[in-house]
Amino acid sequence: MAQFVASNLILIKQEATYGVDANPTAADALLVSELTFPEMQGEIVDRNLVRPYMGGSPQAVVGEHVSFPFSCEAAGSGTAGTAPRFGAALQACRNAMTTVASTSNTYSPITIFGGNTSCVIHYFIGGIRHVITGWRGSHSLNLNNNSFGVNRFEGMGIYQGPTDTAILTPTYTLQAAPLPVTLGNTLNINIAGYAAVLQSFSFQQENAMSYNSLPGGVKEVLITSGRSTFEAVIECPAIAQKDYFAAALTQATNPLSVTQGTTAGNRQAFAAPAAKTLLPRYSDDNGKLMLTVPGIILPVNGNDEYSIAFT
Repeated sequence: MAQFVASNLILIKQEATYGVDANPTAADALLVSELTFPEMQGEIVDRNLVRPYMGGSPQAVVGEHVSFPFSCEAAGSGTAGTAPRFGAALQACRNAMTTVASTSNTYSPITIFGGNTSCVIHYFIGGIRHVITGWRGSHSLNLNNNSFGVNRFEGMGIYQGPTDTAILTPTYTLQAAPLPVTLGNTLNINIAGYAAVLQSFSFQQENAMSYNSLPGGVKEVLITSGRSTFEAVIECPAIAQKDYFAAALTQATNPLSVTQGTTAGNRQAFAAPAAKTLLPRYSDDNGKLMLTVPGIILPVNGNDEYSIAFT
């Protein structure tokens, strides 16, 4: 029987115990804006047999796991103090969540992993279900003028064999309708100490991940190191306003911030206290001089290099 690509559904839920399916339901449906099929990955080992004739040797797949990236729109849950549906994915990307009741949910980086640091994903395509346990990954935020902002997640989890399972009827909650990136919707713009006119902004959480399944151990996706970078494309200021070229040659850091959204319950605010700008470069936007400002985001006292607040 034919299966159809257009029929897709993702359920996501935080795991109480790493690698154990938390059994998400239709109420845990995640509304995604970009989707890549799950990819079974691993290593192929060859027996390399020596025989008196040509031909292949038997091979085996080892270290099997699943790569699964997806994207969600940059928006809140619709209620201040209630985490968005994709909050489970943010926590699985080396972040801890702090909640202020009826006010905010703020995600900030961690180094030591305990509970609430992984999620399970049920991915339905047609009548086939893939269950991915122990998912961990990296998060990025991309804001481009006259487009909807995007939270991108790239990660991997433990392989579980797919099954023939009828797709559920989803209940989409905790994802408010987003506002596009425009003048009036995108606020609090501070690009390394300068209130810039913004064309685009991206934050990249660059977690190094590996899949571990040593004999005597457990199957686990490990985040072994991490750093964060950013890049902004802005209207080029006069040197007297902000000299990004001179800033690239110093070790000085400056704050970085941008907020997407205007109403309570539907604002996503990114902030970093210590952004170090690197090599700026010019570009042309229909005759207007633009400046691309890349940089690295540094910790101040540890586990404080950035915050992502939903308010």
